[in-house]
Amino acid sequence: MSKIKSYLGFCQKAGDLVIGYNNLEKTKKGVFLIIVDISLGENTLKKVKKIAEHFKCDLLLCKTLSELLGKEIKVVALKNQSLANAIKNNLDQNFTLIPKEVTNG
Repeated sequence: MSKIKSYLGFCQKAGDLVIGYNNLEKTKKGVFLIIVDISLGENTLKKVKKIAEHFKCDLLLCKTLSELLGKEIKVVALKNQSLANAIKNNLDQNFTLIPKEVTNG
């Protein structure tokens, strides 16, 4: 989990991390991965799935997103493809990947 925390930190420092559902909704292009906390409400999760479908990106459910970021955050999106791939390649038991093929169902 520490690698993923580091990758999220790199992404945030580079300005490539969209934090929060409202900011994600305003984002027009370039999202490669969306991570949501497992406690996110069902209706918001449906909306996030539609956004993931729009961007044709994977969606990750995370049990400890707030812990990773150090504050109470339910939705983040990565605009850096390399870091998004690095996170997907280092998943542990705290994450469930919902591939882009499944989000449009």
